[in-house]
Amino acid sequence: MTDQAIHQIINAFNTPGKEIFITHQRISNFVNYALVWDDSDFHNLYPIDPYHFYIVQNEEGMAVAAVLDMTSDLHIYVIPEYRKQGHMTRAMQSAVLPHLSRKRKSQRITITRSEIGDENFEASFAVAKRCGFRVIGGIQDKTICTRGLRKYNEVVLDIKPVGMDHEQMAELRKDMNVVAGRLAQVNAVLALRLGESRYTRELRKTFDLLEKYRIVKMDDALYDFNESSNH
Repeated sequence: MTDQAIHQIINAFNTPGKEIFITHQRISNFVNYALVWDDSDFHNLYPIDPYHFYIVQNEEGMAVAAVLDMTSDLHIYVIPEYRKQGHMTRAMQSAVLPHLSRKRKSQRITITRSEIGDENFEASFAVAKRCGFRVIGGIQDKTICTRGLRKYNEVVLDIKPVGMDHEQMAELRKDMNVVAGRLAQVNAVLALRLGESRYTRELRKTFDLLEKYRIVKMDDALYDFNESSNH
């Protein structure tokens, strides 16, 4: 993913839009763990798995940076006007690396000078060094750094689901209704044009299960969350 695309995701976090779908939870005062879909209508036959991001905010609550977790590597980006202000170093040390330590034992970062320019390369490399990464090699203009994450297991994360109101839940119910309806249509087309089969019977079971969760159980989830938040 390019820096420009990540910049657009940061903008979408600050001003939600339909083109990019983002859902998140707070893992610290300044960092949100977010799942991002840039094809929110799923019209393209691409993998439907989301991107995993850490969205970094400043003291005013404005998203100013992001870390894309690609498992084997991280892509770090800070909006130009917010660089060299310590936002990324604070986020990495207080939340991003501790959160990653729950998933893996070590982390690698590859910093490519030709992709981000000399100034951004030096800034990114400085962040990596401050966070304890060490250089283990390089290929052409790529610098590869790594560090163990064991010590970050000791950092306590204040993970907080952000909740939702009844209006937002109503929108989700509409979305679930569309999903259930389209699944019923797909199953009907397959059954009528190709004949009943084990596949269509299994698909019908999936639809029946989805029906159970479409309205009542979604409202139950919101009620349970509100009840737990009030105690």
